[in-house]
Amino acid sequence: MNVVERIDDAVRVEHVLVSVFDKTDLELLVSGLLDGNPEVTLYATGATHAALKNILGADAKNHLLAVAEYTGQPEMQG
Repeated sequence: MNVVERIDDAVRVEHVLVSVFDKTDLELLVSGLLDGNPEVTLYATGATHAALKNILGADAKNHLLAVAEYTGQPEMQG
């Protein structure tokens, strides 16, 4: 398995658009992003937003924003 143990000159991730069909292990992605930057903002729609809100709990207010809130446009059905 290829595992990155050290990164030189890493770019700090500040904003992440998350949209996934399979929510398996989504909490691992979230915890990794928060470890990398405790102030990261996650943007999501629909079921992904709901899953992230559940994972983040009370911290959702600090890290999660619905795409519709950000854009001012309603979510498209698809």
